[in-house]
Amino acid sequence: TSINDITRSSNIAKGTFYTYFKDKNDLIYQIAKKEQIISFQSFITTAKEHLCTCDHTWCHEVGVLMIDEFFEHPDFLRFIYQSMLAGYLPKYSNLLNYSQHIPILEEFLVSCKKPEDTLEQTAHKLTIVYQMVTFSCFSAHYINMYEDKEQAKQYIREHTLGLLN
Repeated sequence: TSINDITRSSNIAKGTFYTYFKDKNDLIYQIAKKEQIISFQSFITTAKEHLCTCDHTWCHEVGVLMIDEFFEHPDFLRFIYQSMLAGYLPKYSNLLNYSQHIPILEEFLVSCKKPEDTLEQTAHKLTIVYQMVTFSCFSAHYINMYEDKEQAKQYIREHTLGLLN
């Protein structure tokens, strides 16, 4: 797909496109970043609501929700995974970078923080868990590591989310 195709189907002038985006890769990056922010905010909000009904920590609940969401929506999982690999999303970006986009992010990080860790260390750990969940779910789903989807989800929960303990 070319810039001409994009501007023609969007019914905007090419100059308008370049006002907002450097090139097609910048457009893809901005879409991927926005989708990642929306999904993570949804995970955090839903996890907070579930805290009343479960024995898990907030961050553990977010991990469970991510795994379930990725298995439920494999196209979204593929989009996030391929965006990470292509460099459209920084592989090691820190969650703190999204705090201006996700209002309850700081509250979430404080609730997940261990007394001996800084907020930045907590954000870094959760970023790594997010990436590991993404890569693990992608491998399990698309490389067919498991015959049973529930078995795969359970394995990923135990081994990836165990890092939060």
